[in-house]
Amino acid sequence: SAIMYRIILLSLLTLVFATEDGIRIPLKRIHHKSYHDNPEVYLQRSVQRLQQKYGPGATGEVNLYDFQGVQYYGDISLGTPGQTFTVLFDTGSADLWIPSSKCKIWDIACWFHLKYNSKKSSTYQADGRPFSIKYVTGSASGFLSRDVLTIGGLEVTNQTFAEITDPSLMFIWSEFDGILGLAFKSVAQSKENPPFVNLIKQQVVAKPFFSFYFSEEGGELALGYTDKSHYSGRFTFKKLIKPAKFWSFFMDRITVESQDVGADNVTVIVDSGTSLIAGPPEQIKTINDLIGAKEILGLYIVDCNTIDQLPNVEFHINDVQFNLTGRDYVLEMRRFVFFKVCISGFMEVDLGAPIWILGDVFLRRVYTQFNNGRGSLGFALAV
Repeated sequence: SAIMYRIILLSLLTLVFATEDGIRIPLKRIHHKSYHDNPEVYLQRSVQRLQQKYGPGATGEVNLYDFQGVQYYGDISLGTPGQTFTVLFDTGSADLWIPSSKCKIWDIACWFHLKYNSKKSSTYQADGRPFSIKYVTGSASGFLSRDVLTIGGLEVTNQTFAEITDPSLMFIWSEFDGILGLAFKSVAQSKENPPFVNLIKQQVVAKPFFSFYFSEEGGELALGYTDKSHYSGRFTFKKLIKPAKFWSFFMDRITVESQDVGADNVTVIVDSGTSLIAGPPEQIKTINDLIGAKEILGLYIVDCNTIDQLPNVEFHINDVQFNLTGRDYVLEMRRFVFFKVCISGFMEVDLGAPIWILGDVFLRRVYTQFNNGRGSLGFALAV
């Protein structure tokens, strides 16, 4: 069956590397079909997701659609013996949710994903409180449970997670089974500790931080340490904005070839579940004008032949400058199978406040440490 094939494939392809300092979890990267074939819809839904997640009256609920563009995912297991699932590690949410074996038979989305079965786990503990996640085009719901969670060989006991019994049809096309949130408890729908917080509290992880490395081929989530093979130089650290809800800080400024774009001392959220870089419409328009992008049907289009000549976009953090080149911030997408279009990775989003979201476009260039212990973010040039 397709499910059995996936289980075998996961066991063959997924390797977890233990070091003296911590754990490395390989991440795979894919482009979802909708990312290439319908970029207008993809970007529109991305904007809606960010408004829902961070805008006025935001509930912190997770919207699945933006994850369907560029996905970085890895594997975890739940229960005893372990049941393996592919998840997205998302710094912009704080809950762990997985499809449940209690999915209704008519829920087609559940047919194509691995499902957690509490009857097969000797360490399962019932909770039963209702849980829901919101989508742009619908919602999904289920209930809370507790069990042993294993991430990269590190074991957390009594981890609260959601069993999803009623998923959205959109979930059918997802390459992942669920989402593991890495933000803070204050935005958790479950009101319980996120998995990494429990890794710290149960003294399972070597040090109270994790690090992300993203590349064109894949990536790596390092638990309890930073992987020196993936960055150069020293880290630049910024304290988180208090009280900590998301991984947010004040960035000094953003420029294009040293030219000011009106983004000084701005609030920035680092979100591994967002593909692009999003910001206030006026400032994003300024950036896109300066890089020569032309707006067509809501998309900022760049001449694919000029990518190597495009200006650097510079992010200033503690007077250290992190440069993104055209190769870093331009996305190449297919249209109508054979036609290629190049789109700016800078996306307008009105969140009711001058907030910027740094997604994968930034994280592929800048190796980032998320430090729960120090309440800080660390940035170094990715290699």
